[in-house]
Amino acid sequence: MAKKVGAELHTGYDSSMAFGIVVSDAVKRVRTSVGALKTSKTVDEFALGAIHALAKLCKGETMDLFGLYKIEAAEWQTQVKDWLARVQKKVPADSREAFVKNVEADMAVILKSASEMPEFMWRKDSLARTIEVSFPSQAALDTAMKAAEKKHPVELGSALAKYLDKCLANLVGKEAAVEPLEEEDESEDDDAEESSVSQTNVAMQLSIREDGSFSLSTDDFEPFSTPAFAEEDQEVTAYALETALERYLKKVKHPLRKELSFDSESSLFAASSDNAEAIGMLAQLLITFATSDELRGEWMRVDDA
Repeated sequence: MAKKVGAELHTGYDSSMAFGIVVSDAVKRVRTSVGALKTSKTVDEFALGAIHALAKLCKGETMDLFGLYKIEAAEWQTQVKDWLARVQKKVPADSREAFVKNVEADMAVILKSASEMPEFMWRKDSLARTIEVSFPSQAALDTAMKAAEKKHPVELGSALAKYLDKCLANLVGKEAAVEPLEEEDESEDDDAEESSVSQTNVAMQLSIREDGSFSLSTDDFEPFSTPAFAEEDQEVTAYALETALERYLKKVKHPLRKELSFDSESSLFAASSDNAEAIGMLAQLLITFATSDELRGEWMRVDDA
Protein backbone atom coordinates (compact mmCIF):
# COMPACT_ATOMS: atom_id res chain seq x y z
CA MET A 1 0.00 0.00 0.00
CA ALA A 2 1.39 3.38 -1.01
CA LYS A 3 2.08 5.92 1.71
CA LYS A 4 -0.22 8.96 1.72
CA VAL A 5 1.69 12.17 1.03
CA GLY A 6 0.11 15.40 2.27
CA ALA A 7 0.72 19.04 1.49
CA GLU A 8 2.49 19.64 4.82
CA LEU A 9 6.09 18.65 4.17
CA HIS A 10 6.86 17.37 7.67
CA THR A 11 3.68 15.51 8.64
CA GLY A 12 4.10 12.38 6.53
CA TYR A 13 5.26 9.04 7.91
CA ASP A 14 9.00 9.44 7.29
CA SER A 15 9.11 13.24 7.25
CA SER A 16 7.42 13.55 10.67
CA MET A 17 10.04 11.24 12.16
CA ALA A 18 12.85 13.28 10.59
CA PHE A 19 11.30 16.54 11.84
CA GLY A 20 10.89 15.05 15.32
CA ILE A 21 14.57 14.07 15.42
CA VAL A 22 15.61 17.62 14.57
CA VAL A 23 13.28 19.05 17.24
CA SER A 24 14.63 16.56 19.79
CA ASP A 25 18.22 17.59 19.04
CA ALA A 26 17.28 21.26 19.38
CA VAL A 27 15.59 20.59 22.73
CA LYS A 28 18.72 18.85 24.03
CA ARG A 29 20.87 21.84 23.05
CA VAL A 30 18.52 24.24 24.85
CA ARG A 31 18.54 22.03 27.97
CA THR A 32 22.31 22.18 28.12
CA SER A 33 22.48 25.89 27.28
CA VAL A 34 19.79 27.02 29.72
CA GLY A 35 21.36 24.87 32.42
CA ALA A 36 24.58 26.84 31.98
CA LEU A 37 22.68 30.13 32.37
CA LYS A 38 21.76 29.40 36.01
CA THR A 39 25.00 30.92 37.28
CA SER A 40 26.12 32.80 34.17
CA LYS A 41 26.85 36.52 34.40
CA THR A 42 27.75 36.95 30.73
CA VAL A 43 25.71 37.48 27.58
CA ASP A 44 25.85 33.89 26.32
CA GLU A 45 25.24 34.09 22.58
CA PHE A 46 25.56 30.31 22.17
CA ALA A 47 22.54 29.84 24.46
CA LEU A 48 20.61 32.53 22.60
CA GLY A 49 21.34 30.81 19.29
CA ALA A 50 20.09 27.47 20.61
CA ILE A 51 16.91 29.08 21.95
CA HIS A 52 16.28 30.95 18.70
CA ALA A 53 16.79 27.80 16.60
CA LEU A 54 14.21 25.88 18.66
CA ALA A 55 11.80 28.81 18.45
CA LYS A 56 12.16 28.79 14.66
CA LEU A 57 11.21 25.09 14.57
CA CYS A 58 8.21 25.76 16.80
CA LYS A 59 6.91 28.88 15.08
CA GLY A 60 3.75 28.31 13.08
CA GLU A 61 3.26 24.72 14.27
CA THR A 62 -0.40 23.90 14.91
CA MET A 63 0.26 20.73 16.94
CA ASP A 64 2.10 20.28 20.21
CA LEU A 65 5.62 19.00 19.62
CA PHE A 66 6.58 15.66 21.16
CA GLY A 67 9.83 15.87 23.11
CA LEU A 68 9.11 19.46 24.16
CA TYR A 69 7.23 19.72 27.46
CA LYS A 70 5.35 22.67 28.99
CA ILE A 71 6.60 22.10 32.54
CA GLU A 72 10.20 22.08 31.39
CA ALA A 73 9.69 25.00 28.97
CA ALA A 74 8.19 27.05 31.81
CA GLU A 75 11.27 26.24 33.91
CA TRP A 76 13.49 27.43 31.05
CA GLN A 77 11.44 30.62 30.82
CA THR A 78 12.00 31.36 34.52
CA GLN A 79 15.73 30.60 34.32
CA VAL A 80 16.15 32.79 31.24
CA LYS A 81 14.22 35.62 32.92
CA ASP A 82 16.53 35.45 35.96
CA TRP A 83 19.57 35.40 33.67
CA LEU A 84 18.31 38.44 31.73
CA ALA A 85 17.93 40.37 34.97
CA ARG A 86 21.63 39.74 35.69
CA VAL A 87 23.12 40.47 32.28
CA GLN A 88 20.89 42.91 30.39
CA LYS A 89 22.90 45.91 31.61
CA LYS A 90 25.86 44.50 29.66
CA VAL A 91 23.90 44.92 26.42
CA PRO A 92 24.33 48.35 24.77
CA ALA A 93 21.59 50.74 25.89
CA ASP A 94 20.36 51.47 22.37
CA SER A 95 19.51 47.80 21.74
CA ARG A 96 18.83 46.56 25.26
CA GLU A 97 15.03 46.78 25.18
CA ALA A 98 14.77 45.03 21.79
CA PHE A 99 17.26 42.39 22.95
CA VAL A 100 15.13 41.48 25.99
CA LYS A 101 11.90 41.49 23.95
CA ASN A 102 13.39 39.16 21.32
CA VAL A 103 14.59 36.67 23.91
CA GLU A 104 11.24 36.74 25.69
CA ALA A 105 9.40 36.32 22.36
CA ASP A 106 11.45 33.21 21.50
CA MET A 107 10.72 31.69 24.90
CA ALA A 108 6.99 32.43 24.49
CA VAL A 109 6.92 30.62 21.11
CA ILE A 110 8.66 27.59 22.62
CA LEU A 111 6.26 27.46 25.59
CA LYS A 112 3.21 27.71 23.31
CA SER A 113 4.34 24.75 21.20
CA ALA A 114 5.24 22.50 24.14
CA SER A 115 3.06 19.50 24.92
CA GLU A 116 1.12 18.82 28.15
CA MET A 117 3.01 15.65 29.02
CA PRO A 118 2.86 14.33 32.62
CA GLU A 119 6.22 14.84 34.30
CA PHE A 120 6.75 11.21 35.28
CA MET A 121 6.93 10.28 31.59
CA TRP A 122 9.89 12.49 30.66
CA ARG A 123 11.68 14.00 33.67
CA LYS A 124 14.22 11.19 34.11
CA ASP A 125 15.16 11.20 30.41
CA SER A 126 15.48 15.00 30.43
CA LEU A 127 18.30 14.78 32.99
CA ALA A 128 20.57 12.95 30.53
CA ARG A 129 23.39 14.96 28.94
CA THR A 130 25.61 14.04 26.01
CA ILE A 131 28.90 15.18 24.54
CA GLU A 132 30.03 14.72 20.97
CA VAL A 133 33.11 12.61 20.29
CA SER A 134 34.68 13.67 16.98
CA PHE A 135 36.79 11.64 14.57
CA PRO A 136 38.75 13.20 11.68
CA SER A 137 37.13 10.87 9.14
CA GLN A 138 34.84 7.89 8.68
CA ALA A 139 37.94 5.70 8.33
CA ALA A 140 39.17 6.85 11.74
CA LEU A 141 35.80 6.03 13.31
CA ASP A 142 35.77 2.60 11.66
CA THR A 143 39.28 1.92 13.00
CA ALA A 144 38.24 2.87 16.54
CA MET A 145 35.13 0.69 16.37
CA LYS A 146 37.10 -2.32 15.11
CA ALA A 147 39.74 -1.84 17.82
CA ALA A 148 37.07 -1.71 20.52
CA GLU A 149 35.36 -4.84 19.15
CA LYS A 150 38.70 -6.69 19.19
CA LYS A 151 40.07 -5.51 22.54
CA HIS A 152 36.82 -4.96 24.46
CA PRO A 153 34.17 -7.21 22.85
CA VAL A 154 30.55 -7.12 24.05
CA GLU A 155 27.58 -9.38 23.32
CA LEU A 156 25.10 -6.54 22.75
CA GLY A 157 25.41 -2.92 21.72
CA SER A 158 28.40 -0.91 20.58
CA ALA A 159 31.78 -2.01 21.93
CA LEU A 160 33.16 1.49 21.40
CA ALA A 161 30.30 3.18 23.25
CA LYS A 162 30.58 0.79 26.20
CA TYR A 163 34.36 1.22 26.27
CA LEU A 164 33.91 5.00 26.50
CA ASP A 165 31.39 4.47 29.31
CA LYS A 166 34.02 2.47 31.20
CA CYS A 167 36.57 5.25 30.66
CA LEU A 168 34.14 7.75 32.20
CA ALA A 169 33.52 5.46 35.18
CA ASN A 170 37.29 5.09 35.70
CA LEU A 171 37.74 8.85 35.45
CA VAL A 172 35.15 9.98 37.98
CA GLY A 173 34.18 6.77 39.73
CA LYS A 174 31.25 4.50 38.97
CA GLU A 175 28.91 6.17 41.45
CA ALA A 176 29.63 9.69 40.14
CA ALA A 177 29.09 8.63 36.52
CA VAL A 178 25.36 8.22 37.06
CA GLU A 179 22.64 10.46 38.47
CA PRO A 180 22.61 9.95 42.28
CA LEU A 181 19.37 8.61 43.66
CA GLU A 182 17.45 10.48 46.31
CA GLU A 183 17.46 8.72 49.67
CA GLU A 184 14.18 7.14 50.71
CA ASP A 185 12.41 8.57 53.76
CA GLU A 186 13.03 5.92 56.41
CA SER A 187 9.82 6.96 58.17
CA GLU A 188 7.71 5.55 55.33
CA ASP A 189 6.11 2.20 55.96
CA ASP A 190 7.41 -0.98 54.34
CA ASP A 191 4.48 -1.29 51.93
CA ALA A 192 5.04 2.22 50.57
CA GLU A 193 8.76 1.55 50.14
CA GLU A 194 8.11 -1.70 48.32
CA SER A 195 5.70 0.04 45.96
CA SER A 196 8.19 2.82 45.18
CA VAL A 197 10.87 0.40 43.98
CA SER A 198 8.60 -1.92 42.03
CA GLN A 199 10.33 -3.35 38.96
CA THR A 200 7.26 -4.85 37.30
CA ASN A 201 7.71 -5.74 33.65
CA VAL A 202 4.99 -5.89 31.01
CA ALA A 203 5.35 -8.24 28.03
CA MET A 204 4.60 -6.18 24.92
CA GLN A 205 4.91 -6.78 21.19
CA LEU A 206 5.74 -4.07 18.67
CA SER A 207 5.04 -4.60 14.96
CA ILE A 208 5.06 -2.56 11.76
CA ARG A 209 2.05 -2.93 9.50
CA GLU A 210 2.00 -3.02 5.70
CA ASP A 211 0.85 0.60 5.54
CA GLY A 212 3.88 1.69 7.59
CA SER A 213 2.01 2.32 10.83
CA PHE A 214 3.15 0.93 14.18
CA SER A 215 1.22 -1.41 16.46
CA LEU A 216 1.74 -2.19 20.15
CA SER A 217 -0.05 -5.08 21.84
CA THR A 218 -0.03 -7.09 25.06
CA ASP A 219 -1.97 -9.95 26.60
CA ASP A 220 -0.10 -9.61 29.91
CA PHE A 221 -2.75 -8.06 32.16
CA GLU A 222 -1.71 -9.32 35.61
CA PRO A 223 0.56 -6.29 36.30
CA PHE A 224 -2.50 -4.01 35.93
CA SER A 225 -4.65 -5.71 38.58
CA THR A 226 -5.70 -4.00 41.80
CA PRO A 227 -7.07 -5.15 45.18
CA ALA A 228 -10.55 -4.31 43.87
CA PHE A 229 -10.19 -6.86 41.06
CA ALA A 230 -8.93 -9.46 43.56
CA GLU A 231 -11.87 -8.86 45.91
CA GLU A 232 -14.31 -9.43 43.04
CA ASP A 233 -12.30 -12.42 41.80
CA GLN A 234 -12.16 -10.62 38.45
CA GLU A 235 -9.28 -10.67 35.99
CA VAL A 236 -8.20 -7.55 34.13
CA THR A 237 -9.22 -7.58 30.46
CA ALA A 238 -7.97 -5.65 27.47
CA TYR A 239 -11.17 -3.60 27.54
CA ALA A 240 -10.59 -2.60 31.16
CA LEU A 241 -7.02 -1.54 30.41
CA GLU A 242 -7.99 0.34 27.24
CA THR A 243 -10.84 2.17 28.99
CA ALA A 244 -8.58 3.14 31.90
CA LEU A 245 -5.95 4.54 29.54
CA GLU A 246 -8.50 6.47 27.47
CA ARG A 247 -10.06 7.91 30.63
CA TYR A 248 -6.63 8.94 31.94
CA LEU A 249 -5.44 10.48 28.64
CA LYS A 250 -8.64 12.51 28.38
CA LYS A 251 -8.46 13.72 31.99
CA VAL A 252 -4.87 15.00 31.70
CA LYS A 253 -5.44 16.30 28.13
CA HIS A 254 -2.59 14.14 26.89
CA PRO A 255 -1.49 14.71 23.24
CA LEU A 256 -1.37 10.94 22.75
CA ARG A 257 -5.17 10.98 22.47
CA LYS A 258 -4.85 12.35 18.95
CA GLU A 259 -2.03 10.02 17.95
CA LEU A 260 -3.37 6.61 19.01
CA SER A 261 -6.05 4.31 17.64
CA PHE A 262 -7.18 1.53 20.00
CA ASP A 263 -8.31 -1.81 18.60
CA SER A 264 -8.47 -4.21 21.53
CA GLU A 265 -10.18 -7.56 21.95
CA SER A 266 -11.08 -9.02 25.31
CA SER A 267 -7.85 -11.01 25.54
CA LEU A 268 -5.53 -8.70 23.59
CA PHE A 269 -4.84 -5.01 24.16
CA ALA A 270 -3.81 -3.31 20.92
CA ALA A 271 -3.13 0.24 19.77
CA SER A 272 -1.65 1.66 16.61
CA SER A 273 -0.24 4.95 15.34
CA ASP A 274 1.58 6.44 12.38
CA ASN A 275 3.90 8.08 14.90
CA ALA A 276 6.66 5.80 16.23
CA GLU A 277 7.38 8.14 19.15
CA ALA A 278 3.73 7.99 20.21
CA ILE A 279 3.93 4.18 20.39
CA GLY A 280 7.08 4.49 22.48
CA MET A 281 5.31 6.84 24.86
CA LEU A 282 2.38 4.43 25.11
CA ALA A 283 4.77 1.63 26.07
CA GLN A 284 6.26 3.85 28.77
CA LEU A 285 2.79 4.76 30.01
CA LEU A 286 1.83 1.08 30.27
CA ILE A 287 4.94 0.39 32.35
CA THR A 288 4.16 3.39 34.55
CA PHE A 289 0.62 2.11 35.13
CA ALA A 290 1.93 -1.35 35.96
CA THR A 291 4.40 -0.01 38.54
CA SER A 292 2.17 2.62 40.17
CA ASP A 293 -0.37 1.42 42.73
CA GLU A 294 -1.76 4.95 42.83
CA LEU A 295 -2.46 5.17 39.09
CA ARG A 296 -4.00 1.70 38.89
CA GLY A 297 -6.12 2.35 41.96
CA GLU A 298 -7.48 5.57 40.50
CA TRP A 299 -8.05 4.54 36.88
CA MET A 300 -8.50 0.73 36.68
CA ARG A 301 -12.14 -0.21 37.36
CA VAL A 302 -13.72 -3.64 37.73
CA ASP A 303 -16.88 -2.52 35.93
CA ASP A 304 -14.87 -2.00 32.73
CA ALA A 305 -13.68 -5.62 32.58
